[in-house]
This record gives sequence, structure tokens and C-alpha cells, in this order.
Amino acid sequence: MGYTDQRPCENIACGKDLSQNCPLIKHKRTQTSAYAERGKSVNDDMTLTIHNKINMVKKPYECFHCGKLFNWRHSLSERQRIHTGERPYECRECGRTFTHSLTLTRHLRTHTGEKPYVCSECGKAFNRISSLTQHQRIHTGEKPYKCKDCGKSFCQSSYLILHK
Repeated sequence: MGYTDQRPCENIACGKDLSQNCPLIKHKRTQTSAYAERGKSVNDDMTLTIHNKINMVKKPYECFHCGKLFNWRHSLSERQRIHTGERPYECRECGRTFTHSLTLTRHLRTHTGEKPYVCSECGKAFNRISSLTQHQRIHTGEKPYKCKDCGKSFCQSSYLILHK
């Protein structure tokens, strides 16, 4: 059975009441340290906003395989494919199959060479938005992944993992 969690996530340290969507969306979060301490990284306000909103929404759909809760039936169906191994989306170019349509769409870019995400600073193009975000840290100098032991910061989580 699903549940509604009306409490803000642990990582909001300011104490504001964010039980309604409107204040949650409008509230600018700057307190991300508790979230980062749990081994996760939030590199911008929008990511944190989405994270908090997801964790406060009623989730009536439960996966009977693993117990994970979802707010949309479609999300539950996608999750169940992980357990069943169903891969209904097939690439017409190479025959590779996928559990999600978005993954197939992203895969098709390997055949077409499409790179829809362009850096506004230097014009370099990427086939994934995550690659663009990572690249933009070269220009901004942002290093959101910090070692708890020595304090050194990194622009990619993989660099932090290698450092440890």
C-alpha cells in the first residue's frame, strides 16, 4: 500500500514547512550538506527541488517484487520490467533491446550521430545532457564531489571514487 509523506526531506535544514507543492517548488534550497553526507550529490537547486518533491508525493503503486513505491502506474510498469527482464523497445538498426523507450531514443543517437545538447560557452555538442552538465564544469570550475576524509573536491563522482 502506498503512503503520503508530508514531511520535508532530511536534507532541508532551514525548517520551512514545505508540505504543499507550491512552497516546495518556490523554496530555494541552499542547505545540501546533509544530503551530500549520505553519499549523494545535488549539483543544483532544480535537482534538489525535484528530489524533495518526489519524496513528498503520494505513492500508491507498489512493486510486488521489491516493495519500491511509485506515484504513477507507468513508473511501476517500467520498474517491473527490471525484475521480469522484459525489453519491449528494439533498435531497428542493430537489434539491441531496451526496457525504456527513452533509453532506445538515446541509443539511436549512436547510429545517427545526433548531439542535441550544445555548450553555450564553447559550442561543443553532446548526445547526453549529463555529458553536457559534466563538461560545463570545465568552464564554471564547479567541483560538487568532496572527499569526507581530506576535503579535496572533484568535478566528477568517478574521480572521487578513484581518489578513495
